[in-house]
Amino acid sequence: MTELAELIEDFKLETHFRDDFVYHVYHECDPSAGRRVLKRREYWKRGKHLGSGGFGSVWLEECVDGRQNGQLRAVKDIQCPRGRVDYTRELEALARFSKGSCARWFCQSFGWYEQDDKIHLTMEYFPLGDLQSYIIRSQEPLPEADAQEITLQIIEGLEFMHKRNFAHRDIKPGNILLQSHPPQGWWIKISDFGLSKRLRESLAVSSSVIGTLAFMSPEQQGFVSSNEETLPCPKAADIWAVGAMAHLLLTKRHLFSVPFELYQYISQPNEYLPLRLLREHIPLEASTFIQAAMTVDPQRRLTAEQALKSPWM
Repeated sequence: MTELAELIEDFKLETHFRDDFVYHVYHECDPSAGRRVLKRREYWKRGKHLGSGGFGSVWLEECVDGRQNGQLRAVKDIQCPRGRVDYTRELEALARFSKGSCARWFCQSFGWYEQDDKIHLTMEYFPLGDLQSYIIRSQEPLPEADAQEITLQIIEGLEFMHKRNFAHRDIKPGNILLQSHPPQGWWIKISDFGLSKRLRESLAVSSSVIGTLAFMSPEQQGFVSSNEETLPCPKAADIWAVGAMAHLLLTKRHLFSVPFELYQYISQPNEYLPLRLLREHIPLEASTFIQAAMTVDPQRRLTAEQALKSPWM
């Protein structure tokens, strides 16, 4: 077994299913008791439905017996027909970014398991929900300082990923979870790691149906060539999505709500976006950042490292 396969297998939970709960079996040792192998069980009961997406749903579960008795977690159930999708890379990201200092930027997972044609991801539960819900509830656009802080934290997480040769591939407000928000201060965490996006691509489901079109880069939408020579990796698409999200936070409007608006920008890159941002009274440093993050040519777009050095950050 390769090191990668071992990492993913070690992150898989031994799981048994009952009518209204699941239980996991952990094999541990207890030197103090002279036990070489000790089996420990945790029983989790499914509760309320937290939300749905294009390929599954998220549920709240409570540990009703075991070491974590009374603790809550979220479980994402994803429809994933066996043999049709290779999700190894995404599970690797889930495992690698659920360790130690990664908790600063990323939603932590406690492991994964399979059942028939579904994959189940166990995760931290965030009672405050996601950034998308927060934006919808807000009466006005966010103050610039709040938009800056959220954008900074997302870019810090992306830089961490990109340096390790991972790209998220599905950055959007619904994948940004809230650990805290004002008046306590902003602490956001990145979730999902592109697994749903890989499923969309593999099963040929329209992105517009899923609802992420506003955050997809030109190359993701087929407006710009995406062969290996012009697009070495999808990291640049992550930065485009951050620019689109920064605009949304500052205006409560999508920059490109329909493909024709994006086409207009691609046709007149030096005119369309600067004039649009000027009309919307976007502050100069924020406008400069958004334009650099949303450059049409992915190879000329800001990197995460460069974005952190932007005056707006």
